[in-house]
Amino acid sequence: MTYPEFRKLNFKILYAKKWVVIISAFAVLFILASIIMNMVHYYTILDSDYYSFGVILVTMAITLPVTILLIAKRSFKSNLMVQELIAYEFSDEGVKVKGESFSSDYKWSKLHKVAITNDWLLLYPSKMLAIFVKTNEVSAENLEQLKHLFKAQGIKIQQIK
Repeated sequence: MTYPEFRKLNFKILYAKKWVVIISAFAVLFILASIIMNMVHYYTILDSDYYSFGVILVTMAITLPVTILLIAKRSFKSNLMVQELIAYEFSDEGVKVKGESFSSDYKWSKLHKVAITNDWLLLYPSKMLAIFVKTNEVSAENLEQLKHLFKAQGIKIQQIK
């Protein structure tokens, strides 16, 4: 996995959360309303009671992506296993993940959830840890078999767009 792929995946995971999209949308609306009201009516939103609420939204909308950039960069540099060539072996019992410097076995019963994007299959052994599998490295037929296997095991599948 390269850093641009890692960064893009982190943003995709962040913006898959509805509350992040809602905050960002309100922040953009606040900025647009401020500009339009100031230009058209010479009304400054600074005098409005809604100003502090808008400032909080804008601050959050800017802080979230900047924080993701910083955390993704630090995480990528500190986790050398993510940067290694990794082989995956799927079976009825679980998945074996083998890198250049590590090897791990995960049972399906121990997976917290599975998330699928256009480019990635994410296997979560816990809420904070994910195993990244490029979907273009798994045939469409095998990906469908994995989805059926996850459902049979009762594993939640989250579709991230």
